[in-house]
Amino acid sequence: MSFLKYLFIWFFIQPNLYLFESNKSRTSSIVKKAVLKLHVNPISYPKEGYSEVYKTKFEIDMLLRVFGRKKIKQQFELPRDFFEQEFLDNLDIGEIVNYPDLNFMMEEKQENNCYRVLIKDVQIDSIENPELRARICINSDNLGFKELDISGIARGRNIQIGFDRVKELSDDFPEKLQADNLCPNTLDCF
Repeated sequence: MSFLKYLFIWFFIQPNLYLFESNKSRTSSIVKKAVLKLHVNPISYPKEGYSEVYKTKFEIDMLLRVFGRKKIKQQFELPRDFFEQEFLDNLDIGEIVNYPDLNFMMEEKQENNCYRVLIKDVQIDSIENPELRARICINSDNLGFKELDISGIARGRNIQIGFDRVKELSDDFPEKLQADNLCPNTLDCF
C-alpha cells in the first residue's frame, strides 16, 4: 500500500469509537466499576479463512474490589459477516460458525434487526476461557454494538462484566480525534 493511501486512511477514515460502561445487574460483585473503549476500523480487508475482517481493539479500565485497578488492552479481528444483516438473518438459533481465530454462535434474533451472539475462543489477556456475548443492532448509521458482556476466569475467580454502550464518537470528528485525551482516567468519567 502506498504512503499516500496510508495518509488518506489516517486523516479521513477514522475508526469508529464506542464507549461502554459497566451495568451492575450483569457484572460480578468483584468489579466495582469498569469502562470499555471499543475501536472498530471502518475498512475491512481480506484474510484467509474469512470473507473479510475489521481490525478491532478494545481497552478495559476496571476497578476490582480486592485487587485494585486493572487495565486490559486487546486487539483482534472481527469477521465482516458479524455486521451484515443478510448473514445474521440466515443463521439459525444455535448455529455455530467456525473461523480460524474464534467461534461465533447465534443465540437470539430480536426485533428491529437486533441479534444476540456468542463469541468464543477469543484471546484476552488476563482472562482465561473468555466468552463475549454481544447485542448487535444493524442499521444504516453504524456497526451497532449495543451491549457487550465479557466472562471468564481472572486471577482464579469467575468474572463477568456487562457493558452498555453510552456513546459513539464516530459522528463528531473533532471529539473523536481528542477521544483519548478527553478522559485520561477513564473510570473518573462515569
